[in-house]
Amino acid sequence: MRALPPGVALLAPLLALTACSSPDPLPEGTPFGEPVAVPYPFGVEGDTDPGDTVDVLYTVDDVVVTADTGDGRRVEFVVTVEDPGLGRPFDLSSLTASCEVDGRPYEGRSETPLPTVEGGTHDFTMGCTVPGGTEALRIIVQRDRAEAGFAGPIDLLPT
Repeated sequence: MRALPPGVALLAPLLALTACSSPDPLPEGTPFGEPVAVPYPFGVEGDTDPGDTVDVLYTVDDVVVTADTGDGRRVEFVVTVEDPGLGRPFDLSSLTASCEVDGRPYEGRSETPLPTVEGGTHDFTMGCTVPGGTEALRIIVQRDRAEAGFAGPIDLLPT
């Protein structure tokens, strides 16, 4: 094993510390692209066994900046809902997604009303406007009382 030159040997601990630290730590949450399972009762409401549940998977992916404006940075993302078959329609009209930067929420919106679905995988493009220069954020997906938090860096659209 070779010894480092004296000047470099003194800087090595500082360089290692700098390489490990990040000025903007990522917010807490499931990484973008990874699913979160949320249990829901199986069968027709009112006619279900409380212990009989099915996991619906929520995923947030394709998080990109679509515009930098005077109002901030427009971020769009895809929310995927995978319903394995609940034995009934699954109303997504109450599903919301909000963005969070440094603990502050920003309303998320869909360009179209969210439908009622029955089984299968369904993708919905949503978006929010966050402060300019935001490079990472947390996205909270909620439906009724269920909540799933996702976090990660924002991709820039190629120009």
